[in-house]
Amino acid sequence: MNNIFANFGLEQDSSFGENAHVYHCSQDQFETFYHEIQNQWDYIWLVDIVAYEKKAGQQVLIYHFISFDDSPDFSISFDIIENTPVKSISHIWRNATALEQEIWELHGISFSREYQRNYPFAFSVPPMSKAFKNEQASWSSDLKPQFDLQYQLRDPLKKNQYQLYCKLKRNLINECQLESGHFHIGLEKILEGQGLMSVFSMVESYFNHKSPTWAFLLSQAVEDHNKWEIPERARALRMILLELNRVQDHIQFLKSLSIEIVVESLYSHCLLWEKRIQSLFLSYCGNEFGAYCIKPGGVFKDIDQVWLARTLKEIHQIEHSLVAVYRNLILGSSLKELLGFELFSKNIADLWCVTGPLARAVGLNMDLRKSSPFYYYSDVEFDV
Repeated sequence: MNNIFANFGLEQDSSFGENAHVYHCSQDQFETFYHEIQNQWDYIWLVDIVAYEKKAGQQVLIYHFISFDDSPDFSISFDIIENTPVKSISHIWRNATALEQEIWELHGISFSREYQRNYPFAFSVPPMSKAFKNEQASWSSDLKPQFDLQYQLRDPLKKNQYQLYCKLKRNLINECQLESGHFHIGLEKILEGQGLMSVFSMVESYFNHKSPTWAFLLSQAVEDHNKWEIPERARALRMILLELNRVQDHIQFLKSLSIEIVVESLYSHCLLWEKRIQSLFLSYCGNEFGAYCIKPGGVFKDIDQVWLARTLKEIHQIEHSLVAVYRNLILGSSLKELLGFELFSKNIADLWCVTGPLARAVGLNMDLRKSSPFYYYSDVEFDV
């Protein structure tokens, strides 16, 4: 794939590090480039679009792609031409609709595709602009009268996360508008100008269930920038902690599912599995979510044989219990009938760049730990 970057005159941006595979181009070059990679390579997923402001009036877009063949993941960046809309790529990667819309609302970067506002507030300048002064939000309600129905989450603790407005035509949904962000606290602006350790603490506190993952990403960025070499044992420990957090995340999903479908026995099992994982984190770093366990340069502390033996025992018991629940409950007639429907197909997963368990559930044999392994994942044998 390196040849295609050279053919289009794309230069690697060294400011992101040698291993980052970030290439810089012009706004016009990008339009030609994404058509070329979409035509020549299968399984190129768009995973994120990031915008930032170098200085007042000078904005940059970075498109992050992952590849499920032998090619490395890569990113394309370009400077925004003032007063020139960016060509939308939502006709190729459908998930770009949500990414482009948020960038338009938060950064003020316009695209060739027109979007309706998603957040229920409006500012005189984009909230992510350096000129933004934390002004009081003005709540917009001009869209509400034209819709017939309004939907909210049933959970009273979550009902303000988003609202869905629907307009009916002959008892069919003819138009809908999603309004979200009632609790958007502007975390990105809050973090501006903070010291490194303050950023770590605030991010881990805000995303407490994902603390190890966020801490790892932040640490890796610092380490790559400073070219720090991480000890082998610390790498292995990070893998263990990240995998524990991954298991914890999947259990959280099953726990939420058990509440939605009202299956008390599944909820009870999930609660027990969750407490087992939390107890491991608690004994390692003093909190149940794994906050502060990964730090720039390494990990919170080394482990001993007692903690490792206990971890292996707990994981074995969770696995044994989970397999039993899967066979006896999830594959049972009642739940199998309730959950036995197809949400989407392989083609839809491809179109919307779906990754993770959802992609594997429809038969896409993909796992980033295999396609883009780091540390010692290439040495670990596991099935997808």
